[in-house]
Amino acid sequence: MGIKPSVLFVLDKWCAGNPDFGISEWESNLWGSLESSGLATCQTFHCDEYYYLYQQAGDDALVRKCLDYKPDMVCLVIYRIPGSDFNVLTLRTLEIIRHQLNIPTIAIWGDIYFPEHVEISKMVLPFVDFNVCTASSAAVSRIAQPRKYTYFWAPKDSRYFYDPGIERDIPLSYVGSPKPERLARIDFLRKNGIDTYQSGGERQEHISTKQYAQIFMRSKIALSASRSGHQHVTNARAFEATLCGAMLLEEEGFETAKLFTPFVDYVPYSSHRDLVEKAKYYLTHDDERQEIANRGCKKAQEHYSANRFWKLVLNRAMKSTNSEQDCDKDAIERKIQHLNVPTSKGNVPANEWGTLPLGLPAIRLSKLPLRRSLKLRILNRAYSNVTIYTTISDFQRILAQFWTIYSHSHSAKRFVRTVRRLVKGKEFKGTLAHNRTHFEDHSEINNK
Repeated sequence: MGIKPSVLFVLDKWCAGNPDFGISEWESNLWGSLESSGLATCQTFHCDEYYYLYQQAGDDALVRKCLDYKPDMVCLVIYRIPGSDFNVLTLRTLEIIRHQLNIPTIAIWGDIYFPEHVEISKMVLPFVDFNVCTASSAAVSRIAQPRKYTYFWAPKDSRYFYDPGIERDIPLSYVGSPKPERLARIDFLRKNGIDTYQSGGERQEHISTKQYAQIFMRSKIALSASRSGHQHVTNARAFEATLCGAMLLEEEGFETAKLFTPFVDYVPYSSHRDLVEKAKYYLTHDDERQEIANRGCKKAQEHYSANRFWKLVLNRAMKSTNSEQDCDKDAIERKIQHLNVPTSKGNVPANEWGTLPLGLPAIRLSKLPLRRSLKLRILNRAYSNVTIYTTISDFQRILAQFWTIYSHSHSAKRFVRTVRRLVKGKEFKGTLAHNRTHFEDHSEINNK
């Protein structure tokens, strides 16, 4: 294979930087997925662990590590304002790494659909070559900077996430955060006689990556959600379940349908009752369930593997170094010669991945009822357009404010009086002014 590139991951060791929450599965999986691919050598620097060991920020220590290790790329995971906490690097440190040490730097974002994460990403933008964004391609489209923001799937460590071909003794499972709306679905399944295994949640019942993956390996059906608030998302569970050979039964949404074909690679559900009906059907039709699970597993292995993810990312990052004049171009070429990504049928070409928005063609949704297919396509276009999306968000915010007022009014007449008083007063006008400013800010982003 020749000389491998070296990568330094800068991220938390613990979930939210808190040892009480255990090892961060999101961050540890990132470097683990590269390590398992064998494409590069990698080391880690944990700012939270450094602070707990030495009671000081790790910025200087990180610069020294870069000087000693001489990585070909730095992979950064950040979710707070730079320099705002003990486990967050300062902008000055990022400037030294990228522009003084001339090390290509990428940032990986799992929740770029949150406005605050978009703002933080803009703060570090001068010091990163590009941002890798998972979960929402619509959110990436709204930012409208394809050279700096690229949508990717979530890479999974192949040492844990694979189909071992063992007996599946769990009929249906949900492994993840015990959010109220998700627990309500599980409760509805159980009330309707469907045996449902539930576990996990990093801040609740922390289980190891191996234990987590083994539940998918033992499950006939893996339950998943596709919402974060009102946002449509594809969470990592879609890739974890399919790679482990379980049939993915996921809440209907337009993001997952861009990557997997409904009723071909996975099964979507549209309501609690629809969830129960589909769960009962596929638990009693083993052959159909197994066919869908097999196709989903094959799709994940061929299109959304950690190997393909890191080949694309490393190739792009290393070539950004190769374009600079003070580097050894021959050495860089030797390190990336094994990173070329062949394009298989149905894949977005490697050299175009991330530069073009993922589509949602009608033919992919052909097995859905026409009404629901049209709904998903319209929502995808709306959420991918910053102007429409901001209008929707502002409207939902105002509705939420009205609902808060109503829930504390105890009567319709009192509710109307309260709304009239707010409309006449400064508080509501101030809210509208805030919404207009928010709208203008997002419009400006879209125009860049």
